[in-house]
Amino acid sequence: IKISTPAITTIRLRIPRFIKSVTLNGKPIDIQPGSYLSLTKQWLNSDIILMEFDFSLQEIFSPDGGNYIAFMRGPLLLAADSRADVPEPLVSTTARNIKLVDYITAGNQMCKENTLTVWFADTQV
Repeated sequence: IKISTPAITTIRLRIPRFIKSVTLNGKPIDIQPGSYLSLTKQWLNSDIILMEFDFSLQEIFSPDGGNYIAFMRGPLLLAADSRADVPEPLVSTTARNIKLVDYITAGNQMCKENTLTVWFADTQV
């Protein structure tokens, strides 16, 4: 926190689903992923809020209970691109023998021949 004079105020932080932990001056804070955290106190220039995120590969099951999965790394949705080599992806990994890149990079040729897949049949992977 950068503050010229101590002040009592509330800081609100969005807590994403891929959060690991939040500490205030080294002390853990109870958090609820997918919500907002409100911290009200007299803030000092020396206060430190530390947010740690989980960017490990996650399997996401289809919300309708179907037999499909998608893959995410932190906030990034991953996809399989029809090209053998995707030039300069932001993220590149392999999961269940599927080569994945970030959704932003996948299919960026914007043509019918360059397809991408996000949801995979669970029996396919």
